[in-house]
Amino acid sequence: MVVRETEHEIIMVRQHDHAQLSGEIAKHFKSFFTDDPYFEDTLLAIYQHDLGWVRLDEVPMWNDRTSLPFSFMDFPLLPKLTHYTYGLDQIERMNKYAGLLCSLHYASFGVFRNSTVPECIDFSRHECLRQHHRRIKLD
Repeated sequence: MVVRETEHEIIMVRQHDHAQLSGEIAKHFKSFFTDDPYFEDTLLAIYQHDLGWVRLDEVPMWNDRTSLPFSFMDFPLLPKLTHYTYGLDQIERMNKYAGLLCSLHYASFGVFRNSTVPECIDFSRHECLRQHHRRIKLD
């Protein structure tokens, strides 16, 4: 969930809605990639990159510390990692290249790359292996 507080309200945007909007914007760049055989796969990755958030955003969780709903930035780590992996698995089933791109995207997050938290290290290793296997199969 993208959460923004204004003076009189809390604005919440579901992550998957953000991804869908990103896809709508990206499809307008097609004319720049007329010879790119992976454009449609890339577009799918953009549309689906937050697929793992669909279930999490159905019922926002309240963060007592901030007195706001949890956002994608402060959502509890373990369920977030579980749903990231679930979403990446789903995208990979739809399209191998899109799955690779989304895995690269998630693995690039500093919270994982620089973490000493065992679950983050495990997630990073798993995604590194996913990427390695996918690259071999795509070559």
